[in-house]
Amino acid sequence: MMKRIGLAMLLSFIFLWPALVGAAGRPSGWEQLDDISDEALQLGKNERFAEAKEVLLYFSERFFALEAKKTVENGR
Repeated sequence: MMKRIGLAMLLSFIFLWPALVGAAGRPSGWEQLDDISDEALQLGKNERFAEAKEVLLYFSERFFALEAKKTVENGR
């Protein structure tokens, strides 16, 4: 009986592993936004304001795209 449970757990882990690895390999939309905002902050600290502005405009586009996607998924 214990061998069957162990085998079932092992097989479950083997079949779920690709999904777990794939999900961990890609950052979520919020993590991407976090990275973009960090980049803008560093540019601002280095007084590269024109570049920081461009990054923040890109951040704005990504943020609204993420919110639009969330709205569509929720059916609103």
